[in-house]
Amino acid sequence: MVRPKFNGQMNIEEFEAYYWYKEELKEICRSHQLPVSGTKAELEEYIKKFLTGDHFINNRARNIKIRKNAQRGEITLETRLIPDGFKFNQQAKDFFQNYYNVPKFSFTKHMAAALREAEKQMIMK
Repeated sequence: MVRPKFNGQMNIEEFEAYYWYKEELKEICRSHQLPVSGTKAELEEYIKKFLTGDHFINNRARNIKIRKNAQRGEITLETRLIPDGFKFNQQAKDFFQNYYNVPKFSFTKHMAAALREAEKQMIMK
């Protein structure tokens, strides 16, 4: 089955019936003035909302702004992810290296997913 070229008249079922590469999703978003940053799942969600005419909020940009404006101080075990401005940066790596007493610490895909989930939970409140 040959995948049709994306068009804004597709319904969600048609869109979901085919596999889309992330770069293709970014191009679709770009051409329809949708956010182009985020995970593949986020890009797909933007496109689905576009296809149904639903209004959406760019939560990623909103949460980045919240974290940038948050006061960042020393990281502790009580540091909250979103309102305290937690970032996956060198300061956080140093904290975890020290806390776990390991020579090297790296963030994982699962940690990034947990941060996105925390952002979603904050929005729902």
